[in-house]
Amino acid sequence: MDENVSIKFTETRVVDDHRKGTPEEQRFVAGKTYEMSARSADRWVKRGVAEWASDDDRTKAAGASADVNLVISDLNRRQLGTASLPNKDGQQDLELDGGGDKSVLKTDYNDLKVAELKALLETRGIPGGDVKTKADAVKLLERDDVVKAAIASGDYDALHVDELKSLAEQDFIDITGLTTKAEIVDAIKAHAKS
Repeated sequence: MDENVSIKFTETRVVDDHRKGTPEEQRFVAGKTYEMSARSADRWVKRGVAEWASDDDRTKAAGASADVNLVISDLNRRQLGTASLPNKDGQQDLELDGGGDKSVLKTDYNDLKVAELKALLETRGIPGGDVKTKADAVKLLERDDVVKAAIASGDYDALHVDELKSLAEQDFIDITGLTTKAEIVDAIKAHAKS
């Protein structure tokens, strides 16, 4: 498929090749629309870092990269669907259904720049106004990963009290009068069963 289509990037991305960090690097800036081959566009959209500029573009590119498996670096941008992890024997399919052990999907935030970390904080809705160092941003993002994995697996005991209260408020769970962490966890678990 040689036809070009347009996509709008939702995250700033740098093409990971031998030009990275040089004046010739290829960078796609969040909020901007780019025209490219249907195959490349389809891969960026599958990674979750871009969206189709129009329904016509989506139709033109349908299945253009169906023969391509996403690799581990793509997984941190996908929450649902099927992707492949590289292993010594080739590719291993991994089903991502919002549950299960996500430890293999851990992102190394230390590889990202401070601006990228702050953008991730903003995208996830994590207050980052107090972030002064890269380590602070990494700590917040890693905790957010732990919280999301705990909620997905139903391991509410792994959450801090303020995180439990926030979850209860988000899910409209009445925790009025509950004073201990165990009581709040029990209320959330009871709500999850109903």
